[in-house]
Amino acid sequence: LTIRSKKDTPAEFLAQTQFDLAKVLWIAGTDEGRDRPRALELARASRASYATMGPDEQARVEAIDAWLATRARG
Repeated sequence: LTIRSKKDTPAEFLAQTQFDLAKVLWIAGTDEGRDRPRALELARASRASYATMGPDEQARVEAIDAWLATRARG
């Protein structure tokens, strides 16, 4: 994520990396670095980025919305 956060990285690469990391942080075991608050934060950041990319990325926005809907309760 640090490498992808460089200013010359295309936004879609950063957004995908954020969402991929969110999914890993969510399912990781407690002894493997699980960080669900950070996972939600990254997924929301990814969604926000995709939402600014226009209608071609709507399917990704909807996929992240669905992922968040099942995890961000409470």
